[in-house]
Amino acid sequence: MDYVKDECCICYEKNLALGKGGKSNGIRKTCCGALICESCDLKIKEALKPSKDVPELTCPMCRSLIKVSYKENFDRCLNHAKEGRAWAMVMVGQYYREGKGVAQSFKKAFEYCMMAAELGDAHAQHSIGAMYAYGVGVEKCLEKSFHFFMLAASQSHPSAQCKVGNLYYKGEGVSQSLDKAIEWWSKAAENGDADAQYFLGRLYYTGEGVKQNYEKAFEYYSLAAKEDHNVAQFNLALLYEKGEGVGVNYVKAIYWFRQSMKDNKNEEKCKEVETYIKQTRESLSKYCYSCKKEGEGMKQCDRCFAAHYCSRECQIKDWKEGGHKDHCKKV
Repeated sequence: MDYVKDECCICYEKNLALGKGGKSNGIRKTCCGALICESCDLKIKEALKPSKDVPELTCPMCRSLIKVSYKENFDRCLNHAKEGRAWAMVMVGQYYREGKGVAQSFKKAFEYCMMAAELGDAHAQHSIGAMYAYGVGVEKCLEKSFHFFMLAASQSHPSAQCKVGNLYYKGEGVSQSLDKAIEWWSKAAENGDADAQYFLGRLYYTGEGVKQNYEKAFEYYSLAAKEDHNVAQFNLALLYEKGEGVGVNYVKAIYWFRQSMKDNKNEEKCKEVETYIKQTRESLSKYCYSCKKEGEGMKQCDRCFAAHYCSRECQIKDWKEGGHKDHCKKV
């Protein structure tokens, strides 16, 4: 069977190829080409756990082994690609780019992605746009990069929409236009792209190209922060600390400062964040987190060591009614 539709072959959930933020919501089986949604794939793995009779997990559609070597996966994808399947061409290009199962070749990666792009595959068009942007496997050309990003963006590929916005903002490969940048960033943000959400948050915070609006900045930074965008998380923490676009909340500020350090390899930035956390803790120690009374000698929460209270009564009230029970766990 030739699985060409962008839907789960089991439950028929549609639009799997372009999920939130441009990431696929489906798992492609390289054996037969079946596309299965994450939910069905998880249920299959639970139902078909390896046993004495079936020692290894097999594909529910064709019964071929699922866990095979990179070389075997590459060969499977190559066979599908030769039969004209765009998704397989993209995967072959990925194997060539990463050097998995085959000798690394950026030129071959470009060739296979271009084949899929010409068939209208949005992921391939996005990849070709990136290759032209950085000169990977092909000579750098920002005009061609913009062309292919635009092709993918026109198919609602979130990351490509964000890239189109970036190029309009910088005037690279296309005439500079802040209005166009905002238009495409808005489309990408609506489709879940964290970078676009961050860029819009920054514009609303500074008032560049739009009317300055801290509430809007908070809204977009929050969306990007939930998608683990480190800079958005840091900026969101600052908004909570300063009370811009949202009420002052030092506990949440500390939480987002800490989140911004996760997987952040920039040591200087992490040191800067630690300084902010220290300053925020000092601010917290000077007022009651529940009744907002200011003064010295506040007692700190012995779980999060962030919130401080003027009395046990205030601490209990904030725990039960003020939402600190949830904030405390996060911090």
